[in-house]
Amino acid sequence: MAYTIPPEIAEYVSALGTKPAEKKVTMIDARTTAGVIVAQDVDPYAGVYVNLVGTVSIRTLSPDEYDEFERFMNIAYNTLRAQSPVLAEHFMKHKRLFRFAIEMFKGRLPIDKTLKFPPESDDQIGIALLVPQAIKYSTTVPSDYDLNEWTITLEAGVTKKLLGDPSSPNWTPDNTDGARKAVVICVNGLLEVETTPAIQQLRFTDSRNTARGIFMYHKLQIMPIEPGKPLYAYYTPAYVLMPGGEAIGIGVRSTRTYKAVLPLLGVVIYEYGAFKDFVWIS
Repeated sequence: MAYTIPPEIAEYVSALGTKPAEKKVTMIDARTTAGVIVAQDVDPYAGVYVNLVGTVSIRTLSPDEYDEFERFMNIAYNTLRAQSPVLAEHFMKHKRLFRFAIEMFKGRLPIDKTLKFPPESDDQIGIALLVPQAIKYSTTVPSDYDLNEWTITLEAGVTKKLLGDPSSPNWTPDNTDGARKAVVICVNGLLEVETTPAIQQLRFTDSRNTARGIFMYHKLQIMPIEPGKPLYAYYTPAYVLMPGGEAIGIGVRSTRTYKAVLPLLGVVIYEYGAFKDFVWIS
């Protein structure tokens, strides 16, 4: 029997592609909505994971906030396009998913805060391309990424933690009051730059399900994004990760030992206090 998208979700997803006329608060199913967005915009066969279950509160963008969002997306697109037109186009396919994540993040805050790019006061939130300090936001965060970098030392046959330990999920976005962050990772958002890829397996679990098996990568699946450029993408689902949600674990195993550069393609949505000044984790 074919799956029927609930009318309220179909209406909401459709509206994400247009400039809003007004702000409103509503309730919507988190995972179904995100899945519909990915299926329509990115890849009908790609998975999407949201670390929230069931119905969540959404605070929709105002017309002015939408303009700020559009400005960010245009700047991000042009920045990525200078490096890789293919990567930039793939990023833009997630536009409605990013907007959905912003509205869900706003709905999780104790008070409504206004989207501004970049934010300038405590009553505002911001959005940026994903940076290492959004993943390893303190020295105690369970991640094997180097501090303040997308570099990681891979060891042949040894599990390395990207976001938490897949055998015991323990990574969540920063939930510090006034500095909360949400992280959105694109479909196929695990990239490798400069080095020849050697990751053969990836495992993802969360606090509700530690029984998930691994993703395995055939050598022919790990191809350059564009001919002649040392930029590769591994298959991953999309991840929408909210502060205060389920803990997750994402780990990888490689076939050789080397220092890899593994940036994650996506965005961080954050309260002003998270990045109001220079951030250096030490």
